[in-house]
Amino acid sequence: MSNIPVICFGPNTDTFYIGCGMRYYAQNMPPTISNTLKKLPAIQIKWMSMDWDGQGWAVRDAYNNTKIIGHINKGLEFVSFGANKSIWFAGVSTGNWHGNLEDKMILKLNEVRAISPNFDAALEGILFGKGTTMVFIGKQGFAYFTDEEAEGGKMESVLNEYIHRNPPWILMHGSSLCLYNIDYYFLKFKDPNSNNIEMRWNLPMPMFEKLAELKAQAARPESQLAIQQYESLNMVAATGRLNVAIATSNAVNSLNRWY
Repeated sequence: MSNIPVICFGPNTDTFYIGCGMRYYAQNMPPTISNTLKKLPAIQIKWMSMDWDGQGWAVRDAYNNTKIIGHINKGLEFVSFGANKSIWFAGVSTGNWHGNLEDKMILKLNEVRAISPNFDAALEGILFGKGTTMVFIGKQGFAYFTDEEAEGGKMESVLNEYIHRNPPWILMHGSSLCLYNIDYYFLKFKDPNSNNIEMRWNLPMPMFEKLAELKAQAARPESQLAIQQYESLNMVAATGRLNVAIATSNAVNSLNRWY
């Protein structure tokens, strides 16, 4: 059952979000995002991103205080923010992506693009860390660039562990890098063969303690039952939406037959 955490780093150790199962903990979040979180159970949030000063943010399909509204639409799949207001990524469901990067970051992106077949079509997200560190999320794997500060560090070691597996594991949305300390991260990897998920993290102590607390709560029988009931209800709702979509499609097709 779905009790895999979602974590978002804020601009400092006192600002963060952690969700696990049906419950979440949000500390020092701006009112705009707090109001959004109150409307969504934690299990419904697939990813969250926040910019370097804690004002620009994106959660699932909600966003506020950003300069990228014109580049995204209802097909939004993923948004992330970099170490300053000029760095961002927005990917949409059509397979296209938009972004703004510093010159050095563009250079490194082009190096990865040159050795990655169908890079742009396969790109599903960019995670930004401190400085110019980037992790590229792809449909069938991931790639990364670590700057001088991050090179040889803990996070690079973890990334290498999963990128060199056979086959390479997939990095999932809901992973998060810290913009103020290169050694803090939360990474979710999935085995493309078995769909097994493994998580690796290094967090400031307040986040580490709160994550442990929420994971323990989510593991309780009553919490697992609540998760199961929520997922069952949403499966029924999703099936209903699919049936409506099929019926609508069939109705349209009946008006546009080929003879």
